Amino acid sequence: SLSDIKIEASLYVNLTYYILRIIAPVLIFVSLGLFTLLKARENTEAQLQVATTVMVALVAYQFVINSTLPKLPYLTLIDMFLLASVASSAFIILFNLVPHLEKKDTRVSEYLFMLSRVGGVGGYAVSAMILIYGLWLYAQS
Repeated sequence: SLSDIKIEASLYVNLTYYILRIIAPVLIFVSLGLFTLLKARENTEAQLQVATTVMVALVAYQFVINSTLPKLPYLTLIDMFLLASVASSAFIILFNLVPHLEKKDTRVSEYLFMLSRVGGVGGYAVSAMILIYGLWLYAQS
């Protein structure tokens, strides 16, 4: 009978590939964007250019990554990690836009400044937590 058939499969995941080819470059990109948060807000145009370049590099790199990963109908940990990294970069761009808005409305710019700083660092923290959780899951299997 068909209910008695048991199929056993063993799968191997090359963790080194994911760490070296996907996770490390994305963390480097987002770290470069975070460095614009640490600098004094004196040369905001250059900081905005760096943050925007990081975002463009992340999106381009995501296209390259997506061509190598399998197409799945659900989000994987790598997908969540990439989304959190892109969100973090978006908040960093917002942070670097705030000095340009300060001349218009200080109340709005103070709110955006706080939101973008928390979002940029928070997005990076979420990316790190997703990465740690994925490594923990891998170690459990």
